[in-house]
Amino acid sequence: MQRLGMKLHLLVCSWCRRYERQIQFLQRFAHEEHEEATPRLPLTSEAKERLKNSLRRHSGADSL
Repeated sequence: MQRLGMKLHLLVCSWCRRYERQIQFLQRFAHEEHEEATPRLPLTSEAKERLKNSLRRHSGADSL
């Protein structure tokens, strides 16, 4: 019922439609920025070993 009410409201309210478009733009922009900021290079074997050793020290597990 709420969704129907919202859809009807958006049909008549230009301010809310504009706001909705702005929010959608910001969401797409933020998602694209996050994707670009994510490193794509694989870890070196030395970095993997450092991570394993750090996890062992902090968790007490030797099975890694």
